[in-house]
Amino acid sequence: MLKKFAILLVLLSFGMQAQHTISGKMTKPAKTDWIVLYKIDGGDQSFIANTNVKDNHFSFTLKKGDAPGIYRLFYQMANQTYLDFIYNNEDIVLSFDPNDPAGSINFTKSDENNLFKRYTENSATPQSELDNIQLAYFKTTGNATDAKLTQDYILKLQEINKVQQQFENLSKSMLTYHFIVASKRTNADKPFKNAADYLAFTKAHFFDGIDFNNPILVKSTLIIDRVNDYIFYVNVSPDQKMQTQLYKTSIANVFDKIHNPILNKSLVYYLLKRFSTNENKAITEFLLTNYFDKLPLADQDSDYKNTLIEKMKIAINATAPDIAWQDFGENKSLYQLKGAKYYLILFWSSTCSHCLNEVPLLYDYLKAKNEVKVLAIGLEDAPNPWNAEMSKYPNFIHVFGENHWKNKYAKAYDIHATPTYIVLDSAKTIVAKPYDINDVKAFFSKLKM
Repeated sequence: MLKKFAILLVLLSFGMQAQHTISGKMTKPAKTDWIVLYKIDGGDQSFIANTNVKDNHFSFTLKKGDAPGIYRLFYQMANQTYLDFIYNNEDIVLSFDPNDPAGSINFTKSDENNLFKRYTENSATPQSELDNIQLAYFKTTGNATDAKLTQDYILKLQEINKVQQQFENLSKSMLTYHFIVASKRTNADKPFKNAADYLAFTKAHFFDGIDFNNPILVKSTLIIDRVNDYIFYVNVSPDQKMQTQLYKTSIANVFDKIHNPILNKSLVYYLLKRFSTNENKAITEFLLTNYFDKLPLADQDSDYKNTLIEKMKIAINATAPDIAWQDFGENKSLYQLKGAKYYLILFWSSTCSHCLNEVPLLYDYLKAKNEVKVLAIGLEDAPNPWNAEMSKYPNFIHVFGENHWKNKYAKAYDIHATPTYIVLDSAKTIVAKPYDINDVKAFFSKLKM
C-alpha cells in the first residue's frame, strides 16, 4: 500500500510540474471583465480557455498537451483587441496597457518572450538609422557627401549584422530562434542612388529570412504578417489600374514561394477575407479563380465561395443589380433611368425611426442637386404608413418593397439595416456606400456638387 501511495505522489508531482501558468496584469482599467486564450495555427485560432479579469488581473493554467507556439490573449470584443506571445513550456507573467497592448507589453517572467523583445528593440534602432542614411543618400549630389554617407551606411550595416548574429546565437536552443531568423531583413551592401533600384532590391529580398516550410512559422502569424506587408505596403501605386496589376503580381510572387498545403490554404482564405472586406471585386475574383478553385476539393468551402460571389455583385466598382417596378401599370427599371450624373439608391422604411429622421434631411440636401436622382425602396410590411410618408418626397422615385427584409431587392443588395445608401454613377456602377446622411453629404461635397 505504501509503495502504491509513493508512486501516486510521484505521478501527481509530475503532473503539477508539467502544468504552466500564464498570469497577467492590465496596467489600466479595461472595459472588459473577461479574457480568452487562443492557440494560433496559421490563419486560424483554436480556443484554449477563458477566464474572468478581477481587479485587472487574470491567470490561465495550461495543460500538459498544450503545444508550444504563438498564443493570443483576446479581449474587448468591440475593438477586436488582442495580444500575441510565445509559449514554450514555461510560466509566463506579463503586464500591459489594455488600450495599447503591443506597445506596452512587459514580461516579468518568460525567457522566450523577453529575448525576442530584446531582439526587436536592439535591432529596430540601427535599422531605422540605416534607412535614414539611405534616404539621405537619395538626396545627395556631391562626391564628398556620398563617400561619407556610404561609410556611415557600411558601419551601421555591420552593427545590424552583429546584433542579428548575437541574438541568433543566444536563441539557438529556443523557440524564439525561428522568429529571430525569420525577422532578419536583407540590406544591400551599399546605399542605392535612386529609389527605383532600392525598391526593386527590397521586393526581391523581402522574404529572404523566411523558410516557408518551417512548421513553427507556418503555425504562427509571422508569415501571414509578412505577406500582408509585402502585398499591401511594398507594392503600392496611386493609379488604380496599376495597383490592381501590382496586387496580382505580388500575390503570384507569394504563392510561387509556397509549397506547404496548410500554409497555401491559410493564405488563400486570409487574402480572400482582406480583399472582399475591402470590396475589391477584381482581386477577389482573381483569387477565387487562380487559387481558391485550385485548392484540394476538401479545402474548398463552397458556401463561403458562393457568399463571396454574391457579395462581389454589390461591391464598389460592380454594376448594381437591376431593380424593376411598375408605375401606374408601366414597367420601369433602374437600368432604364437616364439623365442624371449620379443615382442614389435609398433603402428605407416608414416604420424606421432613423429613416424618419434622416430622409427629410436627405430630401432637403438634394433638392437643388439636379445631377442626382434618388430611387427610394421602401421596405415595408404593408402599404400604410408608407403611402403617406413617401408622398412627402415627390422628387424621389418611389418603389414599394413588400415583405420588408425578405424583399428580393433587399436580398440582392444584402440589406440588413435602414436607412442604407448606395451611390451609382451614370453607368449604374456602384461608386460609394455612405454610412449615414453625413457621409452622403461628404461624398457629394467632394465632387463640388
